Order: sequence, then C-alpha cells, then structure tokens
Amino acid sequence: MKLLFKSIWILVLIFNFSSILWLIIGGTANFNRSMDLVSFITLSVYGTSSIVLCIISLRILIKKRKVIFDMSVYVIGIVLIFSLLFCSYQNFLGVDTRGWLYPYSYSDPLKKTPDGRYEYQLILINTGQYNSYEQLHFKNVKTKEEKYIPIDINMSESDGRTEGSNDWSWTVIKSTSNLNYYELSTKKELGMPSKKFLINISEGTSKRIN
Repeated sequence: MKLLFKSIWILVLIFNFSSILWLIIGGTANFNRSMDLVSFITLSVYGTSSIVLCIISLRILIKKRKVIFDMSVYVIGIVLIFSLLFCSYQNFLGVDTRGWLYPYSYSDPLKKTPDGRYEYQLILINTGQYNSYEQLHFKNVKTKEEKYIPIDINMSESDGRTEGSNDWSWTVIKSTSNLNYYELSTKKELGMPSKKFLINISEGTSKRIN
C-alpha cells in the first residue's frame, strides 16, 4: 500500500511539473512572444501554488522514506495529490496553442485585381511574435487555382494595424504591362508599413521596389 501510494504521488508530481513547463512554453508560444495576460495570471496563481505543493510533497516523501506511513500522512498526501491535479488542470487550461502548435492568422477581405483575373488578399500570420510572417493569397477566377506568395511586409514595423469599414483592404494592386506581374502597395492609413512590391504570379514571388 505504501509503495503504491508513493508511486501515485510521484507520478502526480511529475504530471504537475510537466503542466508548469507546458504553461511556460505555451504562454510564450514556444518563446516566440511575451507571455500573454491569461497565461501570466495562471502561472502566478496556479503555477506558484504548484511549486509550493511540489516542495511540500517532496519534503514529506523524503522525510517519510524510512518511516512508516501513518493515517495522517495518507490524509495529507491525498489532499496534496488532488490539489496538484487541480493546479495541473488549470495550468493546461491556461495554454493557448495558437501561434506555435498551429498558426493563427488575420486577413483582409478578398478583392479582385484590376484585370479581373484573380481574387487576392493579404494574410498576416502569428502577428506580434518572432515567428510572424505574411503572404498573399491569389485565386484564379477561371481555374480556381490558388497560390500563396511570401511577402516581406514585416509587421513589427507597424504602429498598430486597423480595419476599414465596408469595402476595405490592407493593400492596393495595380496591373502592369506584363500579365504575370502586379504592383502591390500597402496602406499606411490602416497601420501597415508603407511599402511597394512587384508580384510575379507565375513564379510565386514578391520583390520590394521602394
């Protein structure tokens, strides 16, 4: 009984420690951003409580290693085990997996190129993190073929993007003399860094031109 009880207790301690690591990694999106408010509060309340409970549990387990477990130790142990499980649950609950286990994105509404051949929109992925990036989504109106073209807008230079009302977009596209190329400009008035790019549809590339 003593060995089984101690084994369960130790497994719960390991599980709880894992939940703290998960909270730290998840709250910072695998260290790609500062910890968000929800994760910080969870870490402050339940993470700190977990550490205290772990220390108490370890002291009891080490102290009682060569002493017979009496009923009071079992009662305290059960209380600590359930407390650790509750804190572990809260630690796991406070993790946002967006931005590291899978990306999160924002986009403007679909617009048509001036020649009507494509629908396009700008997609901002993992904005505000070290692993953020941007891409253009193009869809051929006739064939329905889709392309995702990387574009280096670098939203870290933005003072804060906004969204317009009704018919709006973060970018403006102009046609060029070559059907494979479009000229794209970002809208500074909506908080985008002021930049201009040459988009090569056939090759799926973008090149800054200002």
